[in-house]
Amino acid sequence: MDKHKNKKLLLDFHLEVYKIWESWHVMDQRNVHDLFTINVWPNLKSHPDIQLDSKIAALLKPFEDYNATMKDFKDYQEFYNSDVRNKTIENGRILHEKREVVREKFRSLKPHIDPLRKVVEEQLIQLKVLI
Repeated sequence: MDKHKNKKLLLDFHLEVYKIWESWHVMDQRNVHDLFTINVWPNLKSHPDIQLDSKIAALLKPFEDYNATMKDFKDYQEFYNSDVRNKTIENGRILHEKREVVREKFRSLKPHIDPLRKVVEEQLIQLKVLI
């Protein structure tokens, strides 16, 4: 792959991390949780020509885990709301528990959000993608 495509991929990743950072702050202020958009990272982490600091993968893992938990919650919420017969006391309890797990996972992201942005920016400066 050529240098320009690699640089574009890294710049797209930088933008993605910035949007994760921004989204986290908005969700935190509003106390409304949703999925983080993580589209570039899966392509970048397995890219044969680009090696990033392992700290980046470690800092992004909790966001990927959060997204999996949020998706599970949203899928169950869709099931719960899809039919009146699904709105049982037990299913309501399960939905509430899944919502609480999402909230806990979201709160656990706080120590990762600022270091993620900082480490990515430092790495991209070191790679001379950012100046």
